[in-house]
Amino acid sequence: MKSWLVAVLASAGMTVAPASGALSAERTVKVSNGSPSVITELYVSPSDLGDYGENVLGSALRIQPGGSTRVTFEDGGACVFDFQAVTGDEDMFTGRNIDVCASPEFKLPQ
Repeated sequence: MKSWLVAVLASAGMTVAPASGALSAERTVKVSNGSPSVITELYVSPSDLGDYGENVLGSALRIQPGGSTRVTFEDGGACVFDFQAVTGDEDMFTGRNIDVCASPEFKLPQ
């Protein structure tokens, strides 16, 4: 019965998620560059995890000095994140414990 219901819902374009697992959602935040250098890489991690993962800017996007951009990433249900920016000059700076649920925009460096 269960597999039949899943097949019917899938054919109708619906998805079924397990009730016990947390669903990942995408979060979009606006990041402003307050440094004098171009930000070439930006990494995001839930503050309690510490593993930044992939560059959310991708290979083509850059944030110019004084400029900003919106980035989207999987939030895993978290609100508080650490951000690590790398500039074209190979400088690195971080923003720690940024609550993107309270305010979906911030400036790096803080």
